Amino acid sequence: SNGSYYVWPSVPILKSANLARIKVYDLYNKNVSNVSGLFNIIGSVKLNSPNGGENWTAGSSRSITWTSYAVTQLNISYQMNGGSWNVINATFAMNDTVQQMSWPISSTIALSNQTLIRISDTDNEANATDDSDATFNITALFDIPDPDGPADILIAGDPYEITWDKTGSGMSEVLLEYSTDGNTWRN
Repeated sequence: SNGSYYVWPSVPILKSANLARIKVYDLYNKNVSNVSGLFNIIGSVKLNSPNGGENWTAGSSRSITWTSYAVTQLNISYQMNGGSWNVINATFAMNDTVQQMSWPISSTIALSNQTLIRISDTDNEANATDDSDATFNITALFDIPDPDGPADILIAGDPYEITWDKTGSGMSEVLLEYSTDGNTWRN
C-alpha cells in the first residue's frame, strides 16, 4: 500500500479475543515498522429472511435464514407489536454450512402485522446482532370443512351451519361472504 491508509477488503473470518494486531513496515527496510495495540475481531451476523413484508401463517413451519462469519452459536428471538423479545432458540449451534433454522410457528400464536426476528451471536450479543429490516405478518389460516365440495348440497331457503377452523389467536370477528358465480362476493 502507498500512503497512510489501506482498506482491508476482508477481515479474517475468525475470532480474536483482544489478541489481534496490525503491523506496518517499510517494504524496503523492515527496521522501519510499528505494531498496533491489541484489538478484537468478532463474529458477524446478517438476517436474510424474514426481512420485512412476508406473510407467515400461524401453525406453519418457516425458515429463518442468515449469513454469518466466525459465529458458533445464535440466540434467535421474535418480537410482536413492539413488545418484549420471545426466545425461539437461545442456543442454536452453528457450523459453516447451516445458515438457517426451521421455526415451527405455534398454531395458537397471537396474530400480528408488526413481527420482527432478531439473531445474535451468543458470544457477543451487544455487537453481533441483526433484526429484520422491517416488520412481517403472522396471519391466520382458515380451513372450511363444511361446506367443502360437490358432495355438500345446500338447499335454497333452508338454514345451513357453516364451520371453519383457524390458526392463531387474537382475532375477534370474521366476515363471511358467498359467491354463486365464483367472481362476485356478497355478505
